[in-house]
Parts: sequence; C-alpha cells; structure tokens
Amino acid sequence: MKSEHGSKIIPTSQGFEQFLMSEPNVALQSEDLDKAFAFIKQNMQGEIGLWGETEVLDQLKNWALSQKPAPTPTPPIQPIPGGAAPIPPVPPTAPAPGRREQAKDKVQFINNVEDAKDILLRLIELDMETIIDTILE
Repeated sequence: MKSEHGSKIIPTSQGFEQFLMSEPNVALQSEDLDKAFAFIKQNMQGEIGLWGETEVLDQLKNWALSQKPAPTPTPPIQPIPGGAAPIPPVPPTAPAPGRREQAKDKVQFINNVEDAKDILLRLIELDMETIIDTILE
C-alpha cells in the first residue's frame, strides 16, 4: 500500500511496487523490481520516505533507459575531395520505372568534364563494388 504525504511517497513493499509498475512508459516487470529499486535508491537523495513521486518516476525512467542496448552509431559521412556534397550510405534498391533512362539522358547532356568527375566521385563514395569495378575497367 502506498502512503502519500503531499507529493512525497513513503514506500511500503507492495504499494511501492504497484506504484513503480503503474508507470506506463516503463512497463516494469515484477522480475525487474529489485534491480529498478536498487537503481532508484542509488540515485535518489535523502531518506526513502522523503522521496517525491516525480523524482522516483524520473529515476525509474532513467533505469529503464539504462537497460536498453545503446544504438549502433551511424558512420559519419566523409566529405569528398574537391568540395562535392557527400552522399550518405544507402542500401541498393531497384530504380523506379523510367529513372534509369532519365539518368542516361542526363549523362548524355553532360558537357563539362568537372561535372562528370563530380558525379563519378559521388558514385565511388557509394562504396558499391560493381560501380568501382566498372570505373576501373
């Protein structure tokens, strides 16, 4: 049973557990109660009976975040020599209908060597073996 005194909570075993498990953003499971409580106790100031509900819930959320695996970082986009805009890595996909022909038409109208070099450098940065093999032929 949870005892309240203003916005302060006084944890009693079952009531405090219910209070922690009632936080919808955490979805705390009963098997994780001891770990969550240890984290909260370690990170809270003062006596347990003087803890505020908001502070306890904040620490509960911090505990839940600490249990999630860290996201894998996205590799930084490397600038291309010559000031060309970097192209972020993307998995290859089939072009939409008509896009291949549209690209061929654009290539036919390139009349500046620097523009062609810029396009080739950006294609190389896609790091696709078939593109690099084609350029090296």
